[in-house]
Amino acid sequence: MFPIKSQHFFNKYLKFIHYCQTTNKNGYIERHHIIPKSMGGSDNSDNLILLTGREHFIAHVLLWKAYRNKQTNFVLWSMRMKKERTIKISSKIYEQLKNEHSIFQSQRMEKNNPMKNDSTKNKISNHRKGKPLKEETKQKMSIARKSISKTE
Repeated sequence: MFPIKSQHFFNKYLKFIHYCQTTNKNGYIERHHIIPKSMGGSDNSDNLILLTGREHFIAHVLLWKAYRNKQTNFVLWSMRMKKERTIKISSKIYEQLKNEHSIFQSQRMEKNNPMKNDSTKNKISNHRKGKPLKEETKQKMSIARKSISKTE
């Protein structure tokens, strides 16, 4: 399973879910996975709860604070970005989310960057082989080489 980074916020999450199970819901509601699907949760009724939009967002903030992993970060980041709702979060939470999101995206790109794939590098390299360069391109390359050699 996924390691809990903050037992304090995990306990708050569990208490919040218990509280939400005991309250009546009016108006707009959303289905929430108590154990997120991305973290091994199921669609079974004992893992689902109906929450108001506000409660749903709070539940994901608490999950994010408890786990601080890419799954909880991605869900909270995605919820914040939905067009149909305006979600206001503090600048501190926004900064933390943004920093973590940036780290997770960088890690993902390190693994999946097509420019680091030998096959892609060869395709790019072979694409122009044997094709003559325009005179204008040769001049630009010459200027670039000269400016590089001056800085070294």
